[in-house]
Amino acid sequence: MGTPHQVILTVWRRGVKVPVAQRKAPLPFDPAAALHDYAFVRKGSHVSFTVDGTTLFESSNAPDNDLHTIFNAWYPAWQTPATPPQEGTMNVARFSYAAP
Repeated sequence: MGTPHQVILTVWRRGVKVPVAQRKAPLPFDPAAALHDYAFVRKGSHVSFTVDGTTLFESSNAPDNDLHTIFNAWYPAWQTPATPPQEGTMNVARFSYAAP
């Protein structure tokens, strides 16, 4: 079956060149096969990441400055094969932001 699909959940801080917290979490589905809900909620220095309502990672290392949303789909050079086996797209069907 090969490596299961996974998501990398990362907490960055401005001015720091490495993540302050990170976790690779397996996904029980093919993320390209259907739409799914990915979310993060920050309260103070605590942040939680969820997929389809299930919490996959929590950290108390969230930055205290304003957050900026980035949508990112990439294919790492270290993955085998080194180039994607086929072209792909990332569709964002819905995005919402709620100020504290």
